[in-house]
Amino acid sequence: MAKMRHTYPVPTPALLAVLLLCAAPAFAQPEACELHVWPTNQHVVTQNFMDKGQLGLVGDIVNSTMQLASPQYAEAALKADLAPDVQQALMRDTDLAALFKLAGHRLVFHPPETAPIWTLDALKKPDRLAPDTPACYAELAFISLQYLREPMRSRLRSFVRYREYDASGKLRAKLLDTTATPAANFPPRQPEERAAATAGLQRAFRDNLAKLAHDKLKR
Repeated sequence: MAKMRHTYPVPTPALLAVLLLCAAPAFAQPEACELHVWPTNQHVVTQNFMDKGQLGLVGDIVNSTMQLASPQYAEAALKADLAPDVQQALMRDTDLAALFKLAGHRLVFHPPETAPIWTLDALKKPDRLAPDTPACYAELAFISLQYLREPMRSRLRSFVRYREYDASGKLRAKLLDTTATPAANFPPRQPEERAAATAGLQRAFRDNLAKLAHDKLKR
């Protein structure tokens, strides 16, 4: 009797690829990086004018021209035009992680109420604001937003605290500083000027972010 010979199908390239994947050792996926952000609900209006004793009548004229008719109205407009949810939307539109050159960082926002009370000790404290986070992590906290009225100009000043950690969790960058850029058309003097004033103020907020990245963090 002839001996029976068994034949087996020749593996296709696709089947070989599946077999190789199954045989390969499993490697842990790298931990994702995150950028955590705390907008602020601290809005301040400040007016700095010339000393009347220095420039006499000229100083009086400049001061009277620049003085806000209603600081309370300016503060209300500042709070509305840069409310925490508006700050968050502006930072998303700006692509904050890309601006800070934090490629691959997932953006995570926190309510301003979850930030510490910003005393001097809290500002200097080295601990992370969000402790249960990946080793690769950065945090940006807005301490306050200030509309600053000065002779012949007005600016929006952003006061921020920034920390950045590498993939091993080591602190590689930190910053506690302010940035200020012109706030065109703010505050509005008439109701029909409100849209232009809002646009100018929000543009100043975005410009402060760019200035923070390029001039302060040297990106």
